[in-house]
Amino acid sequence: ILVLTKEIKNIDKSINLNHVLGLKDWLIYSYKESIADKSTLQSCFVTNSAYKGLR
Repeated sequence: ILVLTKEIKNIDKSINLNHVLGLKDWLIYSYKESIADKSTLQSCFVTNSAYKGLR
């Protein structure tokens, strides 16, 4: 996502994409109360109680 954002900015400098988040940051922003361990992307998924029971 962030690589694509960078490429879009390189093509058109007038586009403001500063609000685009990487996956880990988006997970924490969206599920901050549900994630027990925010240290890595994997731990964000594994310890996210909102995802409990999903396979």
